This record gives sequence, structure tokens and C-alpha cells, in this order.
Amino acid sequence: MLVGEYRPFGDDFDFFPRLPSHVRTWQRCKHSGMDAGDPRWPGRWHLGDGTLCKLGSGMNVLVQEAVLEGYNPLYLLGCDVGFVPGHGGTHFAKDYYPAAQVTTPEGADERNRTLLAMHQVIKRECDARGIQVFNATPGGSLEVYPRVSLKDLK
Repeated sequence: MLVGEYRPFGDDFDFFPRLPSHVRTWQRCKHSGMDAGDPRWPGRWHLGDGTLCKLGSGMNVLVQEAVLEGYNPLYLLGCDVGFVPGHGGTHFAKDYYPAAQVTTPEGADERNRTLLAMHQVIKRECDARGIQVFNATPGGSLEVYPRVSLKDLK
């Protein structure tokens, strides 16, 4: 699943010259790239308008898709709010985030606040739908969801 209009990214990120027939796209919402401190932060999903909300990060989109597809419970692995000042190269691509966004103390704090707020939205929206969400990440500082160990899951 992709969010927004598909455009190949050039040589380094040209995953597909065109989309495979089984890939479904969703329109990008106006909350993409918004920080939790933004007064326009909606604090909720807007699935009724036909879009998935990218409030906070792509993780929010993936959880919404799982909800729409009927998954319950959901287990999150590797989802944390652990941005640390001075640590670059976060995400799947070395230069994904502008350096100041995550390497300065202020940038890391803002990113962590935004991700925490996003997880609070996910929890609230899933609770309202009767969907259980668990944090299966070993360690970390994300305490919005009940913790489970992957070793204990069947």
C-alpha cells in the first residue's frame, strides 16, 4: 500500500517504473509532516473521507490499513519514540530526515513528542473500535500500549 500519488524517486529509489496491479493507493492527507505542536493537529483519524491519515508517521497509515482490513489484535514491533540528539541515519535511508530535524536536542524532542502523540491517537482510535494494540518491542520507551513478548505469542 502506498500513500499519495505514486512517483518514482529516481535511480536510488525507483522501486517500480509503474505500480503493480495489486497495489492500491490512497490520497495523501493534509496532516503529512505535521508536528504535534501544530495547532491544526487533528488528534484523530478521518477514515470516513476516504483517506488514511499520515499524522505523525507512516506507522499511523499502516495501523489504519490493518484496522480497515479487520486485523485484531495488532502487535507493534520496532515502534518506539527513541530519537536521540546527535544520532543521524535514522530510518531506511541515510538522509531521510534533514539533520536538524533529529540530530539537535530540540529536533529529537519534537520528533519524539510527535510520535508519542501519534501513538496516543492510534490507541484512542483503536480502543473506540474495540481493536487491541500491543507493544511487542523489547525495551524502548513507548508505554502507550500494553506490553507483550514475542516469545509468549503463538
